[in-house]
Amino acid sequence: MLFGPEVKPGIECKPKDMKLIGESDFGSTFFVANNLQESESIRNDPYFCTKMHSLNWSAENTANALNLLYMSIKNIKAHLLYRNGEPAGNLDFIGFKDENDFNAPWESNVGLVSSNMDFPVYEKDIVRLTQKELKKQIIANKTKAIKPS
Repeated sequence: MLFGPEVKPGIECKPKDMKLIGESDFGSTFFVANNLQESESIRNDPYFCTKMHSLNWSAENTANALNLLYMSIKNIKAHLLYRNGEPAGNLDFIGFKDENDFNAPWESNVGLVSSNMDFPVYEKDIVRLTQKELKKQIIANKTKAIKPS
């Protein structure tokens, strides 16, 4: 993801002048439906706006974190068995050979981990139509778009 101020309002910054604030081979961008600003929350409201969310992550960091989680769960289980009378010789406690491996889930930095962007749409800025009015307007717009052959 690159970021840079507009040269003038409406004129984008050149890519070479932008700053990299995060990148990875893994990540996703998706849209989430939100209520209009300053509107009453209505379930299944046909009037809504969207907010773009982007997530960035490292597969390697995630794999290392899962390994750490696996070892932690295994050690907690062994500890609980020991506290409940299981002889220590029958239990497997595991750890890293190199203590620095404990930090592996946080080693690589993907930069910006999450962001979201939207342009707020306020209730006062729209005209709500009934279903009947909306259907009528859609049909009217369809017939305007159809050109006779």
